[in-house]
Amino acid sequence: VIGRAASGGRKPYRYSWSPAQGLDNSSAEFPRASPDVSTFYTVTVTDSAGCVSQAAMWVNVYPKQVISAGSDTGVCLGASIQLQATGKGRFAWTPGTGLSDSTIQNPVASPQRTTVYTLTVTDSNGCTSRDSVTVQVYDLPTITIGPDDSVCDGNALFIYNIEAKNGTPPYEYRWSPSAGVSDVTTPAPVFSPVTTTRYTLTVMDAHGCMAADSFTIVVNPLPIADAGTDRAICK
Repeated sequence: VIGRAASGGRKPYRYSWSPAQGLDNSSAEFPRASPDVSTFYTVTVTDSAGCVSQAAMWVNVYPKQVISAGSDTGVCLGASIQLQATGKGRFAWTPGTGLSDSTIQNPVASPQRTTVYTLTVTDSNGCTSRDSVTVQVYDLPTITIGPDDSVCDGNALFIYNIEAKNGTPPYEYRWSPSAGVSDVTTPAPVFSPVTTTRYTLTVMDAHGCMAADSFTIVVNPLPIADAGTDRAICK
């Protein structure tokens, strides 16, 4: 809102602002100015006796700062990611939930669900600029192997019906340790351990989110058979 209250002369007053560009009402006493460029406004005040007076004021338009809240990104549930913003001035992120500090340029975000963060930067002139970034939260995959099992020494064990769920396929599988595993990249390999071993299966989905489960294969030693010494009998 621009202008000052007129005084003196005979009321009522008539107002005429020039130029009219950028004003919501060029004949108002206190118009609202929204010029695109810095503008010198002149107001002509005429009282009821026809006496005229003029005054002027300068409205300086500061250039608007171009900022960026960063590119949309994603994070696995329970993980964190640092936001990357550009701009100069005072920073304010909303909502502040899940942020390490909502008043710094590049906070660490740890949202529990997909969130749109809005960044407001206020420059030294008091002008504000806004931008938003979406942090998508990916569900973690799940994997269940089942109970521990056992095998006789020298024998093999095959497990099946192991399949990752939730998350985002395709999935990548990796068994560790690799000793005694026919193929460490399949969810259902053949196990031939020589000693009792605890195996861990790690699954990673298309977004890099991971889960793991473990089970133990107990290797039972073979019994020792002894039929005794050779003997002879009469026919």
